[in-house]
Amino acid sequence: MGADHTVSARSADASGGTAVSDYPTAPLPLQQAPRRRRKKTRRWLYVIIALVMLLALLVIADRAAAAYAENKMATQIQSQGFSSKPNVSIQGFPFLTQVIGHDLHNVTISSAGVSEGPVDIKNIDANLQGVHLNSSFSGGTVDHVSGTALITFGDLLGASGGPNVTVTAVHGDEVTFNVDLAIISGSATARVTQVGDNKIHVQVISADGLPTSLLGSLADFTVTVPTLPLNMTVQSVKVSAQGVLVHVTGENVSFSQ
Repeated sequence: MGADHTVSARSADASGGTAVSDYPTAPLPLQQAPRRRRKKTRRWLYVIIALVMLLALLVIADRAAAAYAENKMATQIQSQGFSSKPNVSIQGFPFLTQVIGHDLHNVTISSAGVSEGPVDIKNIDANLQGVHLNSSFSGGTVDHVSGTALITFGDLLGASGGPNVTVTAVHGDEVTFNVDLAIISGSATARVTQVGDNKIHVQVISADGLPTSLLGSLADFTVTVPTLPLNMTVQSVKVSAQGVLVHVTGENVSFSQ
């Protein structure tokens, strides 16, 4: 009987049946990711890091070059009529591509305390468009200059040579001020307008508490603004709370060191 059972078991196995083993099967090993893929990922990471660092260095170099050029240009512009070195800011990025082409698209300048003849200008803010540098970068030309110059009421009214005044109100093109003449005091309102090229006219149109005749030259006077830096000329005037804002412009202006 034992022999017959063995034979039948073998016959069943040989005939294609499934034989179940009594021995435990070993677990299949886990598949690991190929090492080549990891190496490629690290390689791309290094490339990206290198590109970021290179870009950062280029930006730093560009800004450093712009700062150097701004300082040099400020020195060149100062010699065109500014009493002190103005602040210069070159707009646009990148800067180096503009230098290669010798063309700066947009430059802003600002300067304080500009003394021009009978009046002192508190500050000038201007925008230079189309700055073309010469081959040696020692100067150039500007297509168009536009900006504002601020003249305080104290400087403007003081230019008349009349009594000292204190501004109390501003409305439209009119300014109201108090006048103290020691023996008498009162207030007056004057209109500020542009008359002719580079001329500002101040005329008292009403007075309260004192006759206009006592105001002397302050009652009606004209101030001529001399040639401004970069050959800027007066286009219009506007009364503001800070003083008289003078709109100035210039065309085809040259500058050099």
